[in-house]
Amino acid sequence: QTSNNTLSKLPTLEYPDFLAALKLAPPKHTAEIATLTSTLTSLFPQWAFEVSRGFNLLFYGYGSKRTLLNKFARAHLAGGENPLIVVNGFFPAVTIKKVMASVISDVVGHTGPAGSLAAQVSRTAAYFASPHRTNRNLTLLIHNIDGIALRSDAAQATLSALAAIPAIRIVASIDHINAPLLWDAVTSARFDWVWHNATTFAPYAVETGFETSLLVKGGAARSRGVEHVLRSVTATARTVFRMLAEHQIAAERDKARPTASADAGMPYDTLLQRVLAGFVLSNEQTLKSHLSEFKDHEIVMPRRTKDGTDLLHVPFDAATLETILERM
Repeated sequence: QTSNNTLSKLPTLEYPDFLAALKLAPPKHTAEIATLTSTLTSLFPQWAFEVSRGFNLLFYGYGSKRTLLNKFARAHLAGGENPLIVVNGFFPAVTIKKVMASVISDVVGHTGPAGSLAAQVSRTAAYFASPHRTNRNLTLLIHNIDGIALRSDAAQATLSALAAIPAIRIVASIDHINAPLLWDAVTSARFDWVWHNATTFAPYAVETGFETSLLVKGGAARSRGVEHVLRSVTATARTVFRMLAEHQIAAERDKARPTASADAGMPYDTLLQRVLAGFVLSNEQTLKSHLSEFKDHEIVMPRRTKDGTDLLHVPFDAATLETILERM
């Protein structure tokens, strides 16, 4: 007999309650995991030697490698004239622009306009080519270089260009079975990986903490779903979404207005005027069609302000919207 119990009948939880419930799950195979971790820890001197000789290290294998690599980095990579930058590639809001901004400001010390990614890589290379530089070497520790936020061609090309700079080392981990397909012959040659099996069987508690769960409230309208929808619509529809998103980002970050968050959104008439003036669309009916599709997928929602103005609102904060636009 088939049970009538389904997952949808379970109560949904607030995110803090969901995390608390996860912590109650009993750990498994702790002794075996500790043995594996001890064995891998004994290899730290070998890994440190490889990094010192200019190699980039790539760690693969089942289980979270975050704690292991953080321990390795603290013991052998950080300190003195050799700064260490840790990049959590599993974090949805991380972008290659933010990574380069950290390199340019914190290591290179550049305070002017950042410029394009290529310009930032060139500025970084010029800095490390100078014999009078303050920082001798830079190590990038990238947890999940195959993370969704870093899978774009631009992100991998930029990271590989950094890896090709003699004074920069990259220590990274991967977990997706198809991760090597991210790199063509050029990027593979730039990375010049030394591969290490670092199977830990440790739970991916932190790495999966940002994933959508059916047990958590508000899990349907997530940024990844938006990205899937945007890939399936026309170029003009994506342009319309970009107009809405960029307007909302600017509105939410307008600190001069105390009602900025409440007023985040764009009036329909304003959007119509912009798409027609910019020759994005030639008629209003097409715009209504795009908006109808967005509303069906809950990407764009109607919102009314306190003064009665109807706005078109994208139900994401500014940081998430920037990430979505980055990947479009």
